[in-house]
Amino acid sequence: MHVTSMKKIYFALIFCFFAQNALAWGRLGHETVAEIAIHLIRGSHAEAKVKALLKEEETLVTASIWADCAKGFQYCHAELTPEMQNFVRHNPKHHHYHYADVPFQNKQYEGQGEGAHPDDVVHVLKEAIQTLRTGSPPAGRSWTQREAFFLVAHLIGDIHQPLHVGAGYIDDQLHFVIPANNKDAQSMITAGGNLLCYRTKSLHAAWDDDFVVHAMREHHDKTPLEFSKGLVISAESMSAPSSNPEEWVGAWANESVALSFQALKRVSVVSLRDAGKGRAVCGKSSQNETPYENPSHSEPKKVWDITLPEGYPEQASHEVTHRLAQAGGRLALVLKAIWP
Repeated sequence: MHVTSMKKIYFALIFCFFAQNALAWGRLGHETVAEIAIHLIRGSHAEAKVKALLKEEETLVTASIWADCAKGFQYCHAELTPEMQNFVRHNPKHHHYHYADVPFQNKQYEGQGEGAHPDDVVHVLKEAIQTLRTGSPPAGRSWTQREAFFLVAHLIGDIHQPLHVGAGYIDDQLHFVIPANNKDAQSMITAGGNLLCYRTKSLHAAWDDDFVVHAMREHHDKTPLEFSKGLVISAESMSAPSSNPEEWVGAWANESVALSFQALKRVSVVSLRDAGKGRAVCGKSSQNETPYENPSHSEPKKVWDITLPEGYPEQASHEVTHRLAQAGGRLALVLKAIWP
């Protein structure tokens, strides 16, 4: 069989296999980021402070997925702990904390622009870092130190996923556009690619999971720990741009919007159709389907089918590898800046 045909079949299988298992970056991505950071803070004051915040059975790896697990059972296949329940009770908009929906054509994040809001990933990550650095949350937040740490451990990963910051908006002619106002945006929003469907899988979920899996296979790694070892050299070469880690977050968001431009400009939108029910928005509906549980967006009625250009998965997997290394290195830098 021709090599190109084999690659197409491989990626089709990957898309199908992970169709129902997406987290932000997915468990593999977040755990890879955490494993890199663990290596880079080893023996430091930051490592001691992290261990002091965690319970005996917890690690930075488990901390890296805590904020996703707090979203509900379907994310981590476990009931919420009392601590998670308390977090959810005091943070009713916590689903919003993981993303922004900035039009990708802007090529940078604007804190007051379309798709940005006080509870987006940029604002919340800055405030969570501030909470750990100063010892108390900013006005309007009621986070504990542990909750702020869990947010930092997770959201540094999220903000490095391009479609967690940049988003596409589609008009009636199936063209990507910048919405004129918030009202127009509501009917055009693709929710960070969650409503862009490549077969039965959303493009967002492909970036969260499929391209991470492919990158690991390319490196012949089976676990996040194995994968992280090949990324450490790149991650440890990074340096802190200033002494205040809150100031770093905006630059990371700008990088992701610019990368979302590269990720979305080559996507072809071919049709608008009814969404599947429950979590299978890109597939066919089923009476037994798990309910759509994302209060940050109402249950979608429509999705857009897309096609991807030749070589897209390979390029995306390469970018994913780079961004995971950056996220791991920067998580370590933030922890060392908070606890020098």
